[in-house]
Amino acid sequence: MRDAGNGNNKKKNKIKNKRTTITDDTLIDMQLLHNTGKKSCLPEIATVYIPD
Repeated sequence: MRDAGNGNNKKKNKIKNKRTTITDDTLIDMQLLHNTGKKSCLPEIATVYIPD
């Protein structure tokens, strides 16, 4: 399901293009994007997400 106009797809592409080395940190960031990207507008690089 694609949410039009919220900018999440653009941010994902930006991170993918920026971080080319596959590391544990990258995998964690991508997992966080997968889990939270649909609900919130994330910063450029996801670090820690704590639900309320």
